[in-house]
Amino acid sequence: MKECEEPATDIQFGVAFPEGYAGPSACPGLPTREVALAQGAEPFPEGTCDLSLRLGAAFTDPSSAGRAYDRALGACRALAAGLLSNGRLSALVLEFPETFLYAASERRHLDRVLRDLSGFPLVAAFPDRGWYSSRVIEALKQRDVSLCLPGFRGDGDMPSCIDLATSSLIYVKFRTRWWKGAGLLESWIPRLEALSAQADRLRVLFAGESVETAAEGARLCGELWLRRKMLRDAGRKYP
Repeated sequence: MKECEEPATDIQFGVAFPEGYAGPSACPGLPTREVALAQGAEPFPEGTCDLSLRLGAAFTDPSSAGRAYDRALGACRALAAGLLSNGRLSALVLEFPETFLYAASERRHLDRVLRDLSGFPLVAAFPDRGWYSSRVIEALKQRDVSLCLPGFRGDGDMPSCIDLATSSLIYVKFRTRWWKGAGLLESWIPRLEALSAQADRLRVLFAGESVETAAEGARLCGELWLRRKMLRDAGRKYP
């Protein structure tokens, strides 16, 4: 009698489009996208079935308040609710600027935004390493908010390895200037495998000045992942 297999993690590879991108949107074989909310009015790019909305300054700037914030919040919640009901929303992404330091005003702002967007799958990306503390990690876990994992090795300003899950979604984001072909990506495959065991969904996004280069990275990573899966299914160890 066969043992029951663990349910497979839903893993997808895709491209994060830069704000204001007006070029061709087609990325064959990569239906996963991250787009700026300003670009997020229907219709979305054809073939997009797994969408992350990257929220703008109304949500990532601590000085935002009042009616402008309320309008942005209302529009965001309405759009996200529609996508979620259709099974198309992967996450709402809060990508904070480098000026978003671990300070009292920023912590209050983060608390307000996470509270106002509760009920949606959320991802928080912090460029400043001051946010990478056990206190913040535990707070994100309590709110079921995914910490965006930077897909590169530490350069002195960021932790070198942050392989952890703070929610049922794990969100990894590579910048094209930080990966160099298959070498670095191959080193990530065992890490992605370990991460996939910690969550229900794993999203691996590639971003950069060139959408074409980002798509190349996403496809290559997907191919390496498929190779790993085939070797594992055949009972062989990944090199």
